[in-house]
Amino acid sequence: MSELNKQPIEIEGATVPFFTYTMGETQYFEFDTSKCGPPEPMVNAMAGLKMIDGPNKKVVMINHQKPMGLLDKIGENYDIET
Repeated sequence: MSELNKQPIEIEGATVPFFTYTMGETQYFEFDTSKCGPPEPMVNAMAGLKMIDGPNKKVVMINHQKPMGLLDKIGENYDIET
């Protein structure tokens, strides 16, 4: 796969950098909290999820472990892939 053209984006409430890129017709919002402790992964995930206003937008979260508290909180409302 070729290098993605990731662009920095300001996300209200975020405490780590976010980037956006497009693959096909889908826009992605990506952030990395793999070096952060609680509550930063949850805080940033919730900030990123506010950007989802249609089926062609997705959040990519890079984390050091599966965020079970987050998944329990949002699992019924979103399709999640790990």
